[in-house]
Amino acid sequence: MIAFLREILQDAPPASRPLPIKDVPVIGVEGEYYLHYYGVHRPAYRDLELPIDSVFMAEWIDIFSTKITRLEGAYSGKCRIELPGKPFFALRLSKQ
Repeated sequence: MIAFLREILQDAPPASRPLPIKDVPVIGVEGEYYLHYYGVHRPAYRDLELPIDSVFMAEWIDIFSTKITRLEGAYSGKCRIELPGKPFFALRLSKQ
């Protein structure tokens, strides 16, 4: 599992930093890349405000099963992303 987590962090852009989102830990590069970690929380969705002039791909990252699932569709502007409603997963958004 640690190797899997290391891989995810190594795939993040080198300029990734903690971002000021108050309810969940997020690292990334504003407008380019976001990695949200939900820990013990079990949200069923996430409302986001992404840059309107960019398109993002979203992925669920299941920490325990070490699986990454790409979500269908593309995301930009105000959007809602459905989440699995289970603990210990991450949401990764990457600009296309």
